Amino acid sequence: MKKHAWVTRRRICYFLALVLLLGGGLVGCKPPAPKTVPAGPEITAKAGEGIAIRANAKGASRYEWTLAGVGEISGPEGAAVVYTAPNEGGVAVLTVTAYNAQGASPATSLTINVSAPAVCGRIAIRPAQDTALEEKDCPIPGARGVLQAQGTISLSGLEPGQKYRLSLNGWSGVPPNDELCKIDCTSQREGFWDFDTDVTADANGAVNQRPLEAFLPCGDVELLPDTAYQVKFLVKEGPPRFCTVLGYDEFWFTVEQLP
Repeated sequence: MKKHAWVTRRRICYFLALVLLLGGGLVGCKPPAPKTVPAGPEITAKAGEGIAIRANAKGASRYEWTLAGVGEISGPEGAAVVYTAPNEGGVAVLTVTAYNAQGASPATSLTINVSAPAVCGRIAIRPAQDTALEEKDCPIPGARGVLQAQGTISLSGLEPGQKYRLSLNGWSGVPPNDELCKIDCTSQREGFWDFDTDVTADANGAVNQRPLEAFLPCGDVELLPDTAYQVKFLVKEGPPRFCTVLGYDEFWFTVEQLP
C-alpha cells in the first residue's frame, strides 16, 4: 500500500507539471504586438490627407483599431484602415490590437501629427529673430537694413523716393526652395518668389517698420504655418535693373495666415 501511494503522488506531480508547461505554451501562442505600415511611433499627415495604415502580427486572425484625437478611421476592424486627417492641425493616437483563439496581443500605438493646412492669399512673414541685412551686388554707401522679429522691415540710407522690391530666393533641393521654383527658377536652379510687395524710401531714404506681408497665390507654393524655412532675403532696386542692394543669405522665417 505504501508503494502504491507513492506512485500515485508521483503521477499527480507529473500531471501538474505537465499542465503548467501546457499553460505556458498557450500564453506563447498569443499573437505578438502588430507592426504597422507606415511604421511608428510617430508619422506626419497633412491636413485633409488620407493615409492607408496596415497592421501585421504573426498568428493573428483579427485586428481591432481605436483612435483618440483628431481625424477619423474607416472602421474598427480588419488588417488595414484608412486614417483621414481633419482640415486643421492636431494630434491623433491610433492603437491596434491583434487577436487569435488564445487571446489578445500587446497593443501597438501610432502617433499621427497632423500639420496645419498650407497658407495662401494674404500671409505674414515672421523672422526667427532680428536679422541685420548685408551689402550685396549693388551696394549704396551707408545703406542699412534689419528684419525685425515682430514681422517688420526697416531700411535707411537708400535713395529718397526710390522704389525697392522685396524677394525670397533659394536653391533647389533645400526646402522650401523646391516650392519657390514652382513660381520661377533660374538656369542654376535658384528659385525665387517676389512678395509682389514694393517699398518706397521716404524723403530721408528710409522705410520704417514696414510689415512683412505678402500675397501668396493658392496652389503655387505650399508653405506651412508650423514650419521654419531658410532662404535668402533680398532687397532689390526697382525696375528696370532689379539689382540687389541689401540681403541676407540664411534667413529663417515662419509664415502666418492673415484674414
